Amino acid sequence: MQFGASYAWSVLITAVAALVRAGLGPLLGAHYPLGAFYAAVAVIGWFWGVGPAVLAAVLGYLAGAYLFLTPRAPPFGPEPMHWSSSSTD
Repeated sequence: MQFGASYAWSVLITAVAALVRAGLGPLLGAHYPLGAFYAAVAVIGWFWGVGPAVLAAVLGYLAGAYLFLTPRAPPFGPEPMHWSSSSTD
């Protein structure tokens, strides 16, 4: 299999995992927000190796943090403009 095809499969399977998790949303609620992504990373690592699995892990975290983790917030913490407003004046 070509080099780029394994990474394309990684992106595709991670997107399918996001759709599966969204479909299970009414059943799971806020529980196991990243569970489908764990399974996707395992499958990708098994069939296509470490590089595509790392890509799937990063994409899965970013998608899962944005779509399924509560409270809905940016995946890297608060916005920089709010960092200085955390003082107790």
